[in-house]
Amino acid sequence: MQVDSSRAMSPESAQAYSQYRREVSGEQMIPSLRAGIAVVFALTTCFIGLDWEVYNDKFAPLLAARLVLDAALLAFWFLAPRSPERSMQGAVLATGFGLVAVIGIAGGVTSSYYPGIMLLFLGMPVLLPLTARQSAWIVGILFASFAALPVFGAE
Repeated sequence: MQVDSSRAMSPESAQAYSQYRREVSGEQMIPSLRAGIAVVFALTTCFIGLDWEVYNDKFAPLLAARLVLDAALLAFWFLAPRSPERSMQGAVLATGFGLVAVIGIAGGVTSSYYPGIMLLFLGMPVLLPLTARQSAWIVGILFASFAALPVFGAE
């Protein structure tokens, strides 16, 4: 990513920021991404039991959504060394779309799972080294998907 230092930073700051992003994207991205994937994988898998207890009538589609998300996360786990930035963004989007699917299946924006999308928005910049631009476009897409649930029949 190129930084336009004439708008935001001094040349020294722009150079330091570019070096920081190179280091983060190189050495630190893969372990950070894999830690985030492991957290989401564990949480998603643990919620299968809750789905059975609370949403027994919707268990099959909820299980399918969670298994698809788990498969996507595993794919990004293995792709991370080859393409860390894309894998990071893909894993966050997959997690978000998985959450939107689960929320929609469980009853829409009024379901008890809707806080999950907020936790994702709050957690992704903590667990992953996303830039502000990356966070903004990911949150925009996922929020639009969440907001569109009532259009597709979810409450």
